[in-house]
Amino acid sequence: MEAEKAAKILCEMDVSAAADLLNTMDARKSAELLGRMAPDKAAELLVEMNTKHAAAALNNMQADQAASLLGRMPPDVAARVLAKMDPEKALQALNEMDLEQAAALLAAMDNKAAATLLAGMDMTKAALLLNEMSEKDAGDLLSSMASKDAARLLAHMDEAKAAALLQNMSAEAAGALLDELDVQEAARLLARLSTDHAAAVLASASAERAIALLETMDEGKRRELLNSMSGEKAAELLEKVMALDPAAALRLFEQMTFEQQMAALQNMSPEQARALLELMDPELATRLLRGMDPAAVGPILAQMDPEKAMQILEGMPDAYVGEVLASMPPEEAAILLNLMKARRAASVMDET
Repeated sequence: MEAEKAAKILCEMDVSAAADLLNTMDARKSAELLGRMAPDKAAELLVEMNTKHAAAALNNMQADQAASLLGRMPPDVAARVLAKMDPEKALQALNEMDLEQAAALLAAMDNKAAATLLAGMDMTKAALLLNEMSEKDAGDLLSSMASKDAARLLAHMDEAKAAALLQNMSAEAAGALLDELDVQEAARLLARLSTDHAAAVLASASAERAIALLETMDEGKRRELLNSMSGEKAAELLEKVMALDPAAALRLFEQMTFEQQMAALQNMSPEQARALLELMDPELATRLLRGMDPAAVGPILAQMDPEKAMQILEGMPDAYVGEVLASMPPEEAAILLNLMKARRAASVMDET
C-alpha cells in the first residue's frame, strides 16, 4: 500500500488501534507515515504509541520535524520520548525548538537525562534555556551536571540569574560550581548571595579558595559579609583560614567590627583563638578578651604563656578574674594564682 494512503487510513482509525499498529512497524516506516499526516494528528498518535517506538520513529525524522511533533505533545510525555531517543537526535531536535518549548521539555525530564542533553548543547543557547526555567528547575538541573559543565553554563548566563540559581542550590553544590569558575567571576557571584548562604558556601570551600574569593571581593562587600555572619560561621571561617594562612586569617579578622571579633573568638576553639590573638597587637588582644564572657576567656588563657595571661588579667575586677579562673583547668588556674601577689591572690580566692 502506498504510504500516503496508509497514512490516511491510520488517521481514520481509532487512535489507540492506529498507535498499536504503528508500534509493530519498522521505525523508518512509522516515521514516514507519521510524516505524511497533519502534525497535530501525528503528535496525537505518538502520545499513544509505546515510548520506545515513538522515540525510534522520531529518530528517523528530520530534526525540525521531530521538534515540531515533540512540541505538540504534552511536556511530560514528550520528555519521556526525548529521553529514549538517540542522544544526538534528541539534541538536534531540542536545538530546533523555541526556547519556551525546549525549557518545558527539559524541566519535565529526569534531571540526569536533561543535564546530559544540556551539556551537549551550545552554551549560549543552553544558558538561554535555563533563563526560561524556574529557578528551582534550573538549579536542580545544574546540580545534576558535572561541575565543569555547570560552571561553563553559569559563565554564559546573566549574572543576576546565575546568582539566583546558586542561591537555590545547596552550599556544597554552589561551592563546587564556584570552584570551577575564574576567581573574579566567582567572587562577584558570591557577593550577590544572601549573607547566610554565602557564609555556608565559604564554609564548604577549601581554605585556599575561601581566601581567594574574599580577597578578590570588593572591600565593602567583604566587610559586609564578614560582619553579617553569625559568630559560629565567622569562627568556622577563621579556623579554616588559620590552618592554611594565619596572616590571611588576621587580615580578615581585622575587617570585622569589635563586636564581631569578640563573637568569632568566643566560638573558636581555645587553641585557634589563642593563636590568632598572639598574631595581633597585644593591646587589642587584651581589650577583646576583657570584653568577652569570662567562661570563654578562661580556656583561651589556659593555652597562653602564664606571664602573658597574667598581663591580661591584671587590673581587672576580682570578681571577673575569679570567673575566668573558674573556667580554666585547675592546674592552669593554680599557676596563675601562684604568679599573683599574695594580696591579689587572696582577694581573688574570695571571689572564686
